[in-house]
Amino acid sequence: MTRRHFMWTALAAPICAGAQARLPVPVHRIMDARSQCPPERLHRFWSDIWPEAVRDFSRGGIELQISDGPGEVRRSPGDKPIFIGLRRGVINLVLTDHLPLYWDEDRAVAGVTALSEGYPCA
Repeated sequence: MTRRHFMWTALAAPICAGAQARLPVPVHRIMDARSQCPPERLHRFWSDIWPEAVRDFSRGGIELQISDGPGEVRRSPGDKPIFIGLRRGVINLVLTDHLPLYWDEDRAVAGVTALSEGYPCA
């Protein structure tokens, strides 16, 4: 089962009103230091989109345990991304304004999940 399928399954599963069981999911957020994202786009993400995602996961019984840290996405000569700042044992959420051309096999996917050198990334 992929992480994406697991997360969607967990979100779709109904939780009883009296149920206290919560699934803790560690998420490490990394803002790409090389990103040239405009401040208004970052503000919209942190004030609108991110809180909504946290609420949606919470409704599904998933408690995001969030940590933040520095990092960046470097590019190799072959256009393979090199992630700096990833942590083991968590889902690494890397926020950037650029995905290398060959990252998603030319499908122009807006976001991706993957394993990069043994680290889970979203």
